[in-house]
Amino acid sequence: MKLRGHHLLCVLGFVGEGYSEEFTENMKKVVERLRKGEEVEIAAEPDEICRACPWLGPGGCERGGGEEETRRRDLRVLSALGFERGLRLCWPEILSKMRRKLSPEDLKRLCRGCRWLRLCLDVIPSRLQEG
Repeated sequence: MKLRGHHLLCVLGFVGEGYSEEFTENMKKVVERLRKGEEVEIAAEPDEICRACPWLGPGGCERGGGEEETRRRDLRVLSALGFERGLRLCWPEILSKMRRKLSPEDLKRLCRGCRWLRLCLDVIPSRLQEG
């Protein structure tokens, strides 16, 4: 499955909320597929999560700063993790890298402006420290 760079963090912080019911149900399915070991292709363009997003338009993301700003967010996350677009990894490998590379302060910087940041800051630090 293809995932945008910033969606790696969204998956880690997901607690069952989303932009719409369809989006939330899709996100639950994506998280389950990752937990079962499905391989991820790292991307900086619309992905498996975007396909159910009410903000997805013909040119990509239409929320906030649009696709250009969303792509910049992807690239910031990929840079922080040392990932390149097109890299293929399984979720445990991605999670291991996030645990080594990210802190709550990094999240504040990488996810600045995201409406879900406060919610994620409540759960991601503990998930980064787990097993």
